[in-house]
Amino acid sequence: MLKKALFATTIVLGSLTATQHVMAQDQKEETVLERPGASGVSAVDAYSTKAFDTYDESRKITHDINFIKVEIKEVPPNKDGVTTETKITTGDGKTLTKEEALKQFAALLLRTVQQNKNITALVELQKPAAEGVKSAPMMKKPKAGKECSAAGDAQAYVVAETKKQTDLINQQMSTIKAIKNN
Repeated sequence: MLKKALFATTIVLGSLTATQHVMAQDQKEETVLERPGASGVSAVDAYSTKAFDTYDESRKITHDINFIKVEIKEVPPNKDGVTTETKITTGDGKTLTKEEALKQFAALLLRTVQQNKNITALVELQKPAAEGVKSAPMMKKPKAGKECSAAGDAQAYVVAETKKQTDLINQQMSTIKAIKNN
């Protein structure tokens, strides 16, 4: 009976932690998830490691997407009838050609495809991790439950962020492809 109560308490605490992270992510400031220490439960540790490695890559992809700036501004029509001016730069101000920018975005798109594969792997690791928490020795259950919950938060972030990243990359690539001269 005590074992069931402790497991239920671990699940509730994990859910509360997940809710706090989701609420914090809804705020303007981005909350950075912290990688938990290993619990000693191999299935949970494997899930957590994969989840946080994927989370770290997702944050790097977001940074790299935001590093490339595509600016389109309205200008008075010139003799050729051009009414917009387009500028593609990196975060440090270096001008990129249309082709360079498309290559960089294509590479980022490939990284998001890999992220989708990582998400599939995480889904496969999730069930063994949950079973690992259930079957863990009593002294390891709280730490394993907390680690599993943190990995779930990282996975949820990656799923949502990868969708946003893919959409943004496709939008930026479409914009760049539409540019007449650059």
